Amino acid sequence: MEWTKVNYALILMVLCFSMPLLGQEFYRPSEVTVRMGETLPESFFSTPHKAIDMATGEDRQIILGDYKDKLIILDFWATWCKPCLYSMNKLDSLQSAMAGEAFVVIPVTGQNPAEMAPAIRKYRWTTPSIVGDRTLARIFPHQGIPHQVWIKNGKVLAIPHWTSATSDHIRQVMAGRTPQMPMNIVDWQFDPDSPILQPVVGKTKLYRKNKHSMICGKIPGIGTENLQIVRKEDSTVLYALNLPISVLYYQAFKDDIFPSYSVYRGAIDWQISDSLRSVLLARRPKLLMGNTAREDSLFVDWENNHLYSYELRYPGNISDKEAYAIMRKDLNTFFGEYRGIQGDIVPGPKMRYGILKPIESREKTLQLLQAGLGVERPADSTEYHFANGQYRSQLYSLMVQTPLNHITDVELSEVAPVDSTRLDPELRVGIHFPKAMLKGWPLNRVNLELKRYGLFIQIEDKQPPLLAIKETTAE
Repeated sequence: MEWTKVNYALILMVLCFSMPLLGQEFYRPSEVTVRMGETLPESFFSTPHKAIDMATGEDRQIILGDYKDKLIILDFWATWCKPCLYSMNKLDSLQSAMAGEAFVVIPVTGQNPAEMAPAIRKYRWTTPSIVGDRTLARIFPHQGIPHQVWIKNGKVLAIPHWTSATSDHIRQVMAGRTPQMPMNIVDWQFDPDSPILQPVVGKTKLYRKNKHSMICGKIPGIGTENLQIVRKEDSTVLYALNLPISVLYYQAFKDDIFPSYSVYRGAIDWQISDSLRSVLLARRPKLLMGNTAREDSLFVDWENNHLYSYELRYPGNISDKEAYAIMRKDLNTFFGEYRGIQGDIVPGPKMRYGILKPIESREKTLQLLQAGLGVERPADSTEYHFANGQYRSQLYSLMVQTPLNHITDVELSEVAPVDSTRLDPELRVGIHFPKAMLKGWPLNRVNLELKRYGLFIQIEDKQPPLLAIKETTAE
């Protein structure tokens, strides 16, 4: 039972942490955004904020300048967010246990007192909360909650992951030290019009610099950015930021890898020694609610040692294929020297799998899929009917992938079917089909249903390509 409760809580934490700020305006970085290390203006400390005493429910006013001589922890939260409630309970307990020490917790929410009333009655926290906020969230934009900002001596000291609010970290900060805490920030807005990695040289590890490209370590103050290509009038820019080696290699070679493989399943065959595997593919430590300061430090160390950033700025316009070829060469040159490995596309194990194809043309299939948009059919308990469905979730997943998982007359490998239609996954479609086809039909009956929409499944027996990363030097 305990295991189930813990995992349920962790699932809620992940969902809430990645969830947009429901119930209030979504704030993006603007001209008033304050970054880590910057000094806050006097107006920040003199502005009054409407607040509520969460022990009594009475109205209050908070002026942050009243706490300027302390470590201020702003904790953005909402009553519907389960991890926020956990964080509030934790911070309230910390503040009670550390009473008299020079720090203060100030919760901040965009909700109004009426929305907060049930939580206030239930928890009776001792810390008053700023309510109806539309100011602080603009200064400290965020995409998920809980979200914390630590302020000391008039400056933004840290914007850590909310699990890092521990007595150890708080006391280190009050003693003038800088603890290693995972940060929850998008502090630096990169601009493809200007060199991306050049400004961060000196703030991170510079691994390799060529005439047109650079490889760095983790860039502080910015999140993950998957591989992007931007074409300017005079150049082609390709960049990928803060990615593990497996993801960086996968994205550089992705166009030639079997599309049903993923970076963590099937796409890469690591032909390296166990000792090198333990270095390159060390598991990322987890950010959990009960993490200690040491566990947070291990997480930060892992990111500093295992995340890489790449940038190519090539004069003139080149094709995607040419840009990827340069990146592949750069990765192999760098990691060949640094770790003695090389990546290349090779045939993988022989597999039998399905490929979804148009019968005539992509245009004809598109026409048939959209002919039924908005068309209602008589209620029928034996059929699924989607008058305004989505191509990926309703047609591909329900009409193709699930029936192939239960196909009765063909033995298939355990990979997702390949979609060769090039249709937009978000495409709206009007479709209907028997529920029974999801439970086990022969291929010809599945194809008969798909034929209505100009589609069919073809079975292939091939060695689909994958990325082999081989060790080229002896230990």
